Amino acid sequence: MKNLIYGILCMLALGTVSCFKDNTTLGAKNVGDIEIGKLSDATVVLFVGNHLKVTPEVKHGYSEEEMDYAWYLLGEKELGDHNYHSGKRIADTKALDLTVDNHEWNLAPGRYTLVFEAQASNAYTQTATMTLTASTEFSEGFYILKETADGNTELDLMTAEKYFPDLMSAKIGNALPGKPLNLAVVYDNGRINENDELEATNMVHVFAERDYHAFRTQDMLEIFNRENLMFDPLPEDEILYGMTSGCFDNICLSNKGYYEFPFGASSGKLGLPTIEGDMQGMQALVAGGEPHGDVIFWNEQTQSLYSVKEKFDPEDCPLPAGFEHADLEYLASGFSKNTSTETAWFLCQDKNSGKRLLFQVKAELMLWGAYVMSAELSVLPVCVIDTDKHLAKSRIMSGVGLGKIGIYVVDEGKIYLYDLESGEEILVPLEGIEGEITYISNNYLNLKDMMGEEMEGAFNYLLVGTRDGEGYRLHIFDELVSGVPNKKTPKEVKKGKNGVVKHIRYCSNLINSDQWDEPFGSTTVYPYGD
Repeated sequence: MKNLIYGILCMLALGTVSCFKDNTTLGAKNVGDIEIGKLSDATVVLFVGNHLKVTPEVKHGYSEEEMDYAWYLLGEKELGDHNYHSGKRIADTKALDLTVDNHEWNLAPGRYTLVFEAQASNAYTQTATMTLTASTEFSEGFYILKETADGNTELDLMTAEKYFPDLMSAKIGNALPGKPLNLAVVYDNGRINENDELEATNMVHVFAERDYHAFRTQDMLEIFNRENLMFDPLPEDEILYGMTSGCFDNICLSNKGYYEFPFGASSGKLGLPTIEGDMQGMQALVAGGEPHGDVIFWNEQTQSLYSVKEKFDPEDCPLPAGFEHADLEYLASGFSKNTSTETAWFLCQDKNSGKRLLFQVKAELMLWGAYVMSAELSVLPVCVIDTDKHLAKSRIMSGVGLGKIGIYVVDEGKIYLYDLESGEEILVPLEGIEGEITYISNNYLNLKDMMGEEMEGAFNYLLVGTRDGEGYRLHIFDELVSGVPNKKTPKEVKKGKNGVVKHIRYCSNLINSDQWDEPFGSTTVYPYGD
């Protein structure tokens, strides 16, 4: 309910000027004698020398000597006061020329409101607002985990305007040793800063077979590695599989166990595992609503699914009666949602027979608009995949995140959609894909579930990565209807260097502790894991 109320207040604050307190009085002239033209929203990159320039169109019946102008910069906290004078007064001119790297304004990556005030000598005042989105070159875009030709791990970043290849080599001097395992963007990730203070920031975590590093997305400052993620260095034989947010905690899985640590201002360090064992395939259901849901993962040692509720002890998910534990290899997992159903699925393969088994945990949602009032979770019968299915053969797959309960499957160079509800497969008829497919995923930023209305910057893409000589191509398909692109050809194709795509995560500067209170861990806002 807190999310819903907060979203309504923010929408009111952003959508109307009248919500601001204005204690001015009218002079003798007519109310409409100051008119301000519509201000367009703007995006700026926080870089030395960059400026934001805005020249409002103002019509009035006064001389310019009778007019005063001002600009106010408001964050979310100031918007909550409903008084734009509580913001920072950043200019006293009609035209705005904002130096975005000015430390006096303390402009951090995120979303702001600019209020332009025009006031006559008789105190009559009119205002207009615009939204300002501030980012750094590293705080917004697609982070791409890739495998190099010599079998090591590198990281690229593709923003709307630039391409940054081989960030590991640029930041620490070399690619990470071993094949890539996973990539995670964790919002509101705690750390101890240079002043020995607890703070929270957005981070990108890079996992390789024999190494691990985490960087602040604001400026790619290295925050964690194998030496400092725990209070003692990680044991040499511990392999980190992945990290994310869920159930109002940050979560890490490794071959040693399941770790929880609070998001927000904290040390961000791992203590002792909550559960010991080899934990893989992290997913979540209804993590962003009431009840706060379950984090679900595969325990390799017990050959079973585990479920962890918010602040509750972990427990085995009850598997269907008659199912006998086998010698299973975990292959993949994913998340899917349609209007009123969420499903976490886990695909395993019997090491002896070669048969593939599909485990599913389903949540039936009771909704009030987009808000989850309650959810009923159940474990579905184990499904043995028919050997003639593409899902029985493929090693490249990903969940259909939004709009369809299903799995994307790549087999013999073609893309199929496996319907988890019917067990049927259909060909996804795409054109314009060049090269051998090495990666597929449904990447999305669903700001409607975060704020109650769709906002600029939201997207729902099918991403297809292919080999391109020694590099790769990233094909971006949009306009998804039940998981299938409405247009057969890609919206955009981007080229990358020196490697093959293994994982992709989008980082948004709109999601951080200064801007929004509780979007973290919602599988319907951004992908949780794969």
